[in-house]
Amino acid sequence: MVELSIQLILEFLWLGMYIVAPGIFLYVANEAWYRGFRRHTRRIELSTGLVGVPIHELSHAIVARLFGMKVIELALYRPDPQSRTLGYVNYSYQQGHAWHSIGRFFVGIAPLIGGSLAVLTLFHLTGLPKLTQYVSRPDFGVFVGFAGWLRDLATAIDSPEQIGAIVLSIMIGTHASPSRSDMKGAAAGLVSVLVLYVVYRLATLALPVVFDRYIDPYFDLHASAMDLAALIAQMAAVGAIASLVLATLSFAIGLKRKPFVSEEAPSG
Repeated sequence: MVELSIQLILEFLWLGMYIVAPGIFLYVANEAWYRGFRRHTRRIELSTGLVGVPIHELSHAIVARLFGMKVIELALYRPDPQSRTLGYVNYSYQQGHAWHSIGRFFVGIAPLIGGSLAVLTLFHLTGLPKLTQYVSRPDFGVFVGFAGWLRDLATAIDSPEQIGAIVLSIMIGTHASPSRSDMKGAAAGLVSVLVLYVVYRLATLALPVVFDRYIDPYFDLHASAMDLAALIAQMAAVGAIASLVLATLSFAIGLKRKPFVSEEAPSG
């Protein structure tokens, strides 16, 4: 029983990496993006926040309501110079309530989910290739699929609508990273999610016929986690590419403006 418990915990951690890895990728991409603007960072935050922040906060609110929590106050876009916050959601939950405890985890990571779905919708409406179409192919590895998607995305952008979708995706992605308070809330519900996963896996082991016939054809937890990871990576990749371009331009402009220093060589 101990070995089985350890195995299930390791499975849970590996499954969690599907979400954590692209989430870290998104965070690094966002940091690079904003650092590229240097002294103009705050202005860019406020500008991109017009689209990104409402989706971030609305994601929190929707998931909180889905788990039966009460949304007390919702500010979709309200910049505060003192706290440097751009929006917020205040919600209440019951201490010791198992469903609410699980919900706190998903409320914390909700901006990743909501932002990814918003970017997916933009890609779908404008006909841009979606990463899920590549990594889910059985003959493609994740890296090969990712590289192929980037190549096809670069060649597919040929209309104002698609350019607009990319710009909006960047605005969404740059505000989709969970904040410190978001991560604190998600961490508080992590144990409850682990318990739920262990119970689910024990049920699949105890009732394999039931799951094979009635549940697995309609819901595959690992496949769903992989799809979500692909959506987050898709959103992060758009921001990362923009960050790379911005950093290159910033570096080039910096070199161009750097003054020449004259120095007189001493006579020998």
